Amino acid sequence: MAKTARNKGFEAQELGNIAENTFSDLVQIWLAGTGVNRPSRLTPDSQKIDFVVELPSLWKGMTSMRTHWQIKSSSQKFTKHRHPELDSDCFHFSFRPNDLRSLKESVLQDEHFYLAFAHNVSNAQSSALLLLPPNERFVWYCIDLSQQMIREGEENYLVIPEQNVLNLSTFSLLWSSLWVEKFYDALTSRTISEIPDLGKMIRRVYPNSKETNLSPVNWNVITNNLSKYEKEFEKKEFTKVSLSLGIGSLLENITKKLYSKSGKLDTIQTYCPESLYGTANLWLFAKSYHDFMGASGVVLEKGKAGQNLRILPLPDDPERMSKLEKVCIWHIVLLYSALKVEVRIIYCPKIDAGSDHSYYGGGIGYFPWLNISDDGLTWMIENNIDATNSRHRDFINEHMNNIFINPYRQNIFGIANSFDLHPDDLRTAPKCPKQLFAKSSSFIEYPSGIFGGAGFHFLEKVKQQIYR
Repeated sequence: MAKTARNKGFEAQELGNIAENTFSDLVQIWLAGTGVNRPSRLTPDSQKIDFVVELPSLWKGMTSMRTHWQIKSSSQKFTKHRHPELDSDCFHFSFRPNDLRSLKESVLQDEHFYLAFAHNVSNAQSSALLLLPPNERFVWYCIDLSQQMIREGEENYLVIPEQNVLNLSTFSLLWSSLWVEKFYDALTSRTISEIPDLGKMIRRVYPNSKETNLSPVNWNVITNNLSKYEKEFEKKEFTKVSLSLGIGSLLENITKKLYSKSGKLDTIQTYCPESLYGTANLWLFAKSYHDFMGASGVVLEKGKAGQNLRILPLPDDPERMSKLEKVCIWHIVLLYSALKVEVRIIYCPKIDAGSDHSYYGGGIGYFPWLNISDDGLTWMIENNIDATNSRHRDFINEHMNNIFINPYRQNIFGIANSFDLHPDDLRTAPKCPKQLFAKSSSFIEYPSGIFGGAGFHFLEKVKQQIYR
């Protein structure tokens, strides 16, 4: 009996070592080409952090994001339990009480602390696992421990929702959500809390669900009033505050214009250069972007090919793009399709690639937006730039068919081949993960329509609509 117990202990330790090495290998593959270092393995401590993973910014205005990971593994079979609060089927991963208390203490000390759980579903021997490529050894799951640990009770287990499958797609979305959370950090800083009038302005641009009596704010209010608070901030911090408020205000402005022209719009065409400067994650998790995207799908729902169109340029030569960037762009395609909008991924234009180009029907025409360059950002709306509708329509017409990926003409295998990815890399979790992404707020909204079969269902619906 003692020998059996020792053998089981040795097998569990060996499985844990394979899981840790596999996690390191997978994350290194997923982050390749982003410029960040491989995961840092810390001194072995089974109850605390196993790895520190730096997630890239890809935008000059933001530093990388540090995440902490503990790796667990098991070959046992788990029984699923319905969790009413999470509205999900879950399984329980048990800990010794002292171990769980130690883990809770660690979570309180370190921001962005995740559990990655490697499930050896086939109960394969360690020697057999090592013969498999890293992505085939385990079924991986992931939770944000800081969200999990706030639940009350003295249970000696963690709850892992079955949809929290950790693969390249989920890892990319976790990165996107943390990126957007950090982008809006400037609007929740201590400095903001000490300036009540500025805080009220922020809540008018980004109201929460409980604040329905605040009147919206327009661009003039921001440009006229925001500058008087500049001396309260360091230069970089004030730039982030200005950018965050400006984007929210402008998107609210154009969203209102779209709704006011509902029934009269015959065309919405925009060229979206965010991916060129590392800010494409805003499309996936920024609530103001969701509101704008949703409005465009509502007011022009039945357009034919090219009528309700978003053009996204590749940020680089496809062969030099990281897997993280490729999957991010794919998620944007899925989200826009879920909102009834056509998307085309094009090669980066050689001229004027960082400028805003758009055309809206219904008498709106060109809506001034922003111009991004390596030197910074210029608000087009506050400069009397002579930008004719024809100039922007010419740009869009010239580049809209320089297609790298047309998701409505290619199947998932063709799209994966174009991206040099495995088709499984493009498959999202079966449902939106719970207790994983940055918490939803007045700034953050989840791209719920892209998960499981729903994402591909919406792709097919857009295809039928525009090519009918």
